[in-house]
Parts: sequence; structure tokens; C-alpha cells
Amino acid sequence: MDNPEIRTLHPRDVLRQLADSMNCKHNELSVTIPVHTTWRSAIQAVEAALGDVDEDFLLMPRGTGNRRAMQ
Repeated sequence: MDNPEIRTLHPRDVLRQLADSMNCKHNELSVTIPVHTTWRSAIQAVEAALGDVDEDFLLMPRGTGNRRAMQ
């Protein structure tokens, strides 16, 4: 039986949902990184830019279509 409190997703799905959750929030934040960078460096730069900003968001199961229905 699946635990409703835990999701197992590909990192791209987590990042996509996180980006959707962040849309139109904290527009004052910015990240300056080299055009040619790495995934880890980009994620670390974003984490540094967030500073103390931290908000809850609901991680949806992959492929349910619920995300679109909620918009």
C-alpha cells in the first residue's frame, strides 16, 4: 500500500512542480550564473538566492492531471 505522505518521483518532476509553485512569487529574487554550468551548480545558486525564503507546496503524484485541474 502506498504511503500518501510520501512521493517517489523523478527529480525533473519535483523541479517542475516546484517551479510551478514558485510562479509569480518572490519576483525580487534573481540568480546570476554562467551560461555553461552544471545541474548541481544551478541548483546550489538557486538555493543560495532563496536565502531564508521557504514556503510549503503540495507535491502531486506524477501524471494524475490534478495539477492542471487545480489551476
